Amino acid sequence: MSSNFKTPLSVYVLYDKDNTKGSETYEKIYHLLCRNSSRPFEDGLDIPVFFRTDMANQIPPIDINFSNKTIAILLVDDNMYCNTIWDEYIKELLVKEDNGALKIFAVKLSKYAFDINPLLQEEQFICLKNENIETDWHEFQIRLYDNILRYLKSYKVGQKLKLFISHSKKDKDHLGESTAISLRDYLRSDTKLDSFFDVNDILDGHQFAQQIQSGIASSLLVIIESDTYSEREWCRIEAISGKKNNVPSILVNVLNGVSSRTFPYLGNMPKIRFNGKWDDVIILLLRTALDQYYEKEYLEQLVMKCDLQNTSILPVPPELMNLINIEDNIKSILYPEPPLGREELEVLNKNGKITSFVTPSQLYSNMNKIQDKKIAISISETPEALTKGIGKAMFDDLSVEIARHLLVTGAKLVYGGDLRIGGFTKLLCDLSCQYGIKEKSDPSTIYFTNYFAWPIFNRLSKSDIAEFKYDRVEIVKTEIPKGVGEEDKGKFFEPTTPSKMFLWANSLSIMRKEMEENVNARIVLGGKIVNFKGRMAGIFEEAICAIQKKHPIYLLGGFGGASAQIVKLMKGETTAEKLFEEAKTNEDYKKLIEYCQMSCLPTINYDELKKFENKDYQVLRNGLDKDENEILFNSINIPEIISLILKGINKAFNY
Repeated sequence: MSSNFKTPLSVYVLYDKDNTKGSETYEKIYHLLCRNSSRPFEDGLDIPVFFRTDMANQIPPIDINFSNKTIAILLVDDNMYCNTIWDEYIKELLVKEDNGALKIFAVKLSKYAFDINPLLQEEQFICLKNENIETDWHEFQIRLYDNILRYLKSYKVGQKLKLFISHSKKDKDHLGESTAISLRDYLRSDTKLDSFFDVNDILDGHQFAQQIQSGIASSLLVIIESDTYSEREWCRIEAISGKKNNVPSILVNVLNGVSSRTFPYLGNMPKIRFNGKWDDVIILLLRTALDQYYEKEYLEQLVMKCDLQNTSILPVPPELMNLINIEDNIKSILYPEPPLGREELEVLNKNGKITSFVTPSQLYSNMNKIQDKKIAISISETPEALTKGIGKAMFDDLSVEIARHLLVTGAKLVYGGDLRIGGFTKLLCDLSCQYGIKEKSDPSTIYFTNYFAWPIFNRLSKSDIAEFKYDRVEIVKTEIPKGVGEEDKGKFFEPTTPSKMFLWANSLSIMRKEMEENVNARIVLGGKIVNFKGRMAGIFEEAICAIQKKHPIYLLGGFGGASAQIVKLMKGETTAEKLFEEAKTNEDYKKLIEYCQMSCLPTINYDELKKFENKDYQVLRNGLDKDENEILFNSINIPEIISLILKGINKAFNY
């Protein structure tokens, strides 16, 4: 069963496998349009971004049912142009485009790009000065945002985005006016954007005020904040008109002296200090517009899907100005992530009218029930995700978003990890640190517990331990397995021989059992099914420990890997024996099994996995019903996954 919740928009980045910059470009576009997991406190646009490339002489199809609108970004370089496998694929995309199922934007990265398909119109191409996304990154962002915005807002062919330039003409140095003129000229000469520039764009014989306010309502608003801006009546009217109409707005600061009073309604919008580079300003404005337009559609759909009564949406963080025109029956405001801090909510709650201000993640979370609960995250990357067009950027993003939202509710994170550079231990530690610092809590507060098995914990240096302490991370060194000599207890070594593999496997099993004794629920995502270092795949073993302790389990199967195989076990689509046979395709694992048999050591098999075979969803005890679990088994929609996890945990601890 698939979800009936569609995002307003999804983006697919298409590149040839021989494009050496293809994967890197995908990740940059992912960070641009969705989120950068390494900066969890920065507001992302939340637009799902996938990739498609030619693997094993085939290109996976684009799922046009995932979202209401779909964009395919073709990175047309020499490799794509010469590879005939793309010819038919692009023809199929053009048929879908003709049927209104998606929109194609092609990026010209080759002088032959226009020739890749005669039906691909030249106006569909994003042409860069140097035909290089890396060197033309600012230009690329502007063109990409511009195209996406016009598609999202269903603009007619040739219809341009318009910018309203609000400025003062009364500065002694005329800086407000000269800056506005400079912006207008830049728009006309260097972009495909249009502008509304006061008297020059007002028609004769029409009322001045009506045209100004109409111009703002149909534009994006750029406020040039100069020394006298707040003193000018029409400047204030323009700023308030933007607020009333929820017009995407930014503030460009060009103050050159003292402003006697800052107009109070210039807040709650992005602000940039003008550095002489208009592309930075335009990128910020277009990004702000895309953020607000996307969030508006997303939140409206969420209100309908969840049948939220007496709820109004805001595409920006709420402020008192937003509440003036709210209808009397509205009692709740739904706004984008992240949640406001307590200090802002205290002010908003004094309005006497709205009783609740919530973000999507808070719809299903209850801090009193989740707070201080220890939630274990079983997560490991899987090559299978690549076949689904899911790159490391999205995998890391999901991991961070799950952790971030759990931390917001007051839950504690638990993970059994290692010290790999770029691994999830480091990722979760950084998140714990940032939340601890943000909340200014007592340094002794623990947000995250990381379990280390022997001999991995022998690699911990004083520097590592100090960093963990600073990040509010508790280190748990689990019991050393029997059979380890005294001389080896303090050493680290890799599992390079069957005897060492056996000790590693036992140690990892000890760690997983000890960890499960100290958690309340477990989230399972990804995971290798071959080429692991334990008695069985780590995700399998941790899920088994959870089911034995009757802890709530949340299976995220849409990203493939071991978690998807557990789903198949439950549905009767595979067996423990089949998974065991697949694991034995790894030669080292076969040697470990043979070593145990020859040494009369405990048998290694997958019999414990039978606890999941042909089982109903209720065995997961996760607070979700059958339909909700089915969605979680298949979904790759990050907001949907998080909301279901929070809803399930909330219910599971309410029994």
